[in-house]
Amino acid sequence: MRPCGTDCRNLRLFHHIPGCGRSFRGKKDAGRPALKTCEYPAIQENLRPVLSLLSEEMIACGTQTTVRQKIFIILEELFFNAVEHAYANAPAPGPVRVTLVADMDAADLVVEDRGTPFNPLEVDDTDRLKNLATLTEGHAGIFLVKTLATSLDYSYENGWNRIRVLVSD
Repeated sequence: MRPCGTDCRNLRLFHHIPGCGRSFRGKKDAGRPALKTCEYPAIQENLRPVLSLLSEEMIACGTQTTVRQKIFIILEELFFNAVEHAYANAPAPGPVRVTLVADMDAADLVVEDRGTPFNPLEVDDTDRLKNLATLTEGHAGIFLVKTLATSLDYSYENGWNRIRVLVSD
């Protein structure tokens, strides 16, 4: 546990995330695969430390720049959704847990919160860009996440909303 209250574990030996369908293996010139898990209170100021931790890991294992850029945009959207919506009716912010597994070609990001169960992937945004004159506000972040992700999955397990995003180049 860090002095700031952050619970971070850097698990360097990792081969497969169950349910991911992808093995992450370091390549000769890539260093090693990375696995980073951290948990922060859901407040806006905590996004920067999370991005910094994940950036260090992805750079160390040689993750391609395009994959890193997509992960940063996706993480920002999902983290802010947890800050703004997951604990909107709670007296205090709850936790946001972020797990990243990355290698040179791909990154698997999981963002979890203990807010009210809500599957943002059920939002119908198929016609979002067809008629901009009648475009309603909201859900732009999830629309962006869907656009950038290679695959996307939601589950609610043991009191945690869980969004898993795979980004590959």
